[in-house]
Amino acid sequence: MRWWRLARQYQIPDVDPISDRRLRDLLRAAISRTYPADDSRRVEQSLNGKVGGGTREMAGRRAEEIYASLHYRVETSEYRAILEDEDFGRWLAMKSRKVADNRSRV
Repeated sequence: MRWWRLARQYQIPDVDPISDRRLRDLLRAAISRTYPADDSRRVEQSLNGKVGGGTREMAGRRAEEIYASLHYRVETSEYRAILEDEDFGRWLAMKSRKVADNRSRV
């Protein structure tokens, strides 16, 4: 038996490549605007885990597919409010492109 998850198409934002440190800053800025300061560390760890777990499933895929899948993972979680933040969209796009680039070199 096969299970299929259908995710709608999402437009991956155009962003310039940035350093890993700057990438982390994007995520932290989005979290600080969306969640109380007391929750920021937990939210950051949880989102990194959610996205990291999702990228393991996406080996060999295009960045657009990875982005759509990760967007769906966040959208169907308790963290869906952060999808309204532009920096989070940039962060998710960069993570998707990074995974796609790394997989294509394997």
